[in-house]
Parts: sequence; structure tokens; C-alpha cells
Amino acid sequence: MMIGAMTRQTGSLPANRVGTETTDARRLARRALTDARTWRCAVRSAVIGTAAAFTALATGSARAETRLTAHYAISVAGVSVGEGTWTVDIDASRYAARADGSFTGVWRLLAGGDVFSATRGTVGRGHLAPAHYEANFGLDAAIEGVRMDLRDDTVTDLDVRPALPDLPDRVAVTDAHRRGVVDPLTAGLMPVPGTGSMLTPASCQRTLPMFDGGHRFDIALSFKRMDAVTVAHGYRGPAVVCAMTYQPISGHSPTAWRVTHLMGRRGMEMWLAPIDGSRLLAPFRISVPTLLGLAVVEATRFESTTPP
Repeated sequence: MMIGAMTRQTGSLPANRVGTETTDARRLARRALTDARTWRCAVRSAVIGTAAAFTALATGSARAETRLTAHYAISVAGVSVGEGTWTVDIDASRYAARADGSFTGVWRLLAGGDVFSATRGTVGRGHLAPAHYEANFGLDAAIEGVRMDLRDDTVTDLDVRPALPDLPDRVAVTDAHRRGVVDPLTAGLMPVPGTGSMLTPASCQRTLPMFDGGHRFDIALSFKRMDAVTVAHGYRGPAVVCAMTYQPISGHSPTAWRVTHLMGRRGMEMWLAPIDGSRLLAPFRISVPTLLGLAVVEATRFESTTPP
């Protein structure tokens, strides 16, 4: 549609400009499609703002003190393109989360089909330490499967399928880049120390050090404003809105369109809401401007419960 609209305008152009304008239209269309893929990967890897049913811990499922069940709608320019769910179980010493999402219609062709990720780990002194993470995607579109073990926030075992191609300009992932990191799902669970309100400007002042198996990057948050959210099932009340910036570290090609595009993108936001019964915040809404319009992942259910 974009190509058709632009090429139709070339009828009144001099002949020597028709080819140039058509080429420019095709280039813009390709960038728009790349933008869609970039948004999908960034949202999945930065926040995994879509998630689903709880997977029991491999060592035996502990009785959860708090469970978050969240459903998300995914849209671009106000048009629904998919949906997802996220479920988190957490007690005094352990946590587990699973995310599932799917795109609909033509977006299944552009952005891919069903996606899945899961993580589990330990809780201690206000810190979540992942032990195992797996997913059927990565920020790099070539990744089809990731299995990763961690200890003390350090990657100890990694299996990426297929192996990433050895591109000449790819920034190498070193051992140092695999230390002091969390997986994308764990990054979406943000502890707030203390006993006071969790919804303060200070809650946004953090950097999320993520590694998804192929790409080491930071998502830096900073306070933007306070707002209010409501859903039919679950949380109704204030939310803290954080500005969000993407900072690649390794595993990427510096000249890749998706990298330069995200680095220069302004206006990305993450809205955080509390998980009742815990000192954790989680994404309620994520928005990313794209060439196709504003991409939004927003909760339609955000419900905290205490299992019987």
C-alpha cells in the first residue's frame, strides 16, 4: 500500500526521476517492515511484555506467596496485531515466570508466529537471581532457540540454535559481557527496596542489564511522569511512567538498521505497576514509536493473587 501510494505519484515526474522515486519508495517500505521486526524483537527482549501460564520449578514447585497473571494486547497505530500473557509465581526464596505471545493476520508473516520464554531463579535480599532461561527467539532474527544457565548473575552454560553467523562487523560477546546480567524476563520484575511507596520517581532510576543469549544490551530507565491505569480484572491505580532507551553493548552489528534505529528512537516508554503482596514492579504498558505508528503492548488484565 505504501509502495503503491508513492509510485502512483511518479506519473507526473520526469522520466529520469521515476526510477529514483520508485527506488526510494521501496527502500522506505523495506525500512518500515524492518521497523516492525525491530519493534517486535525489542519489546520481547527488553521487557517480554507478553507472558502466560506458570511453569513449575524443575527442583519442585514451592507454594507461591504471590502470583501475577497478566494478559496483554499488542497494537501498532491502534490496530490489533497480537496478544500475549505473562504469569509470575514468587515466594520468599524462589520465582518462576513464563511468557507466551502470538501475532495475528499479516503480522504473523512480518513478525513471526507464536513466541515463548520462561525463567526461574532465586530470591534473596531484594534481588532476583536467574538460574535458567529459555526462549524460542532472540533479538537477532537468526536465533530460533536459546537455553541458558546462570549463577550469581553470570552465564555458566549457553546453547543458541542455530549458531549466529560470524559477521565481520559483529561486536564480539566476551566473558565479561556474560557477567552481571539477567535474562529479559527477569529484567521485567523490578525490586523496590524499603517499606514505603513503590510508585516514586526513584523507581525508574535503573538500568536493566540484559543478555538474551546472543545480544548483550542495556535498557536504561528514567522518570518521566506519574499516570493512572485501570483494567477490568486486576490493578487500578497509579503507575510510574519511565522513559526508556536502548544501549547495545555486544552481539550486534553497529551499522544494522534495527540497531541504529532503536538507539536513535525517542519517546519509548515503560509504565510500571505494583505486584500486590510483593516489593516488585512489572510492566503494565510499553510503547515504542515506529515508522508504522506507535507500537503498544498494554495490559488488559493485571491481577495479583495469593494461591490457596
